[in-house]
Amino acid sequence: DETMSYLRKIAVRAVREFDYSPEDVVKIMGFSRSCMYDWLNRFDVLGYDGLETQKAPRAPRIITKQMDEWLKEIILELTPENFGYDTHLWTCQILAELLLTHYGVCVTSETVNHHLRKMNLTSQYSTKPLKKRLHSALNSLQKRTDRIISFFHLPKTQYAS
Repeated sequence: DETMSYLRKIAVRAVREFDYSPEDVVKIMGFSRSCMYDWLNRFDVLGYDGLETQKAPRAPRIITKQMDEWLKEIILELTPENFGYDTHLWTCQILAELLLTHYGVCVTSETVNHHLRKMNLTSQYSTKPLKKRLHSALNSLQKRTDRIISFFHLPKTQYAS
């Protein structure tokens, strides 16, 4: 951050330009000796720019864009049954297992979930077209309606036939 960069520059300037001893600067400013000498070495090589705060390097992506596309494709086009699972709904755990099998990449189900959310997907996606899902839901409702009518001995109407 900007404040630490400024403090590092003050400490190094006190030693290099005003001939204070590194030990005195450390005592006055409350830094460790190892930090002070690290800053002096960086200054000697890179100048004041070497004392700027550096962002920590990010961890490399485990799931690549290619893998994201593959996940999206199988979620939208296939079911876990195509891969030998006994369910038609995807779970993050199944997708993590498939990434291990297909790409040799070991990730948690939470990592898979994070990537799916970034792609506006959910693992609980059904691949059945909407018309088939509606037809299936209506058939299920019709079966329940028939049971309700017979249970209460209700007459069939145009709404419940």
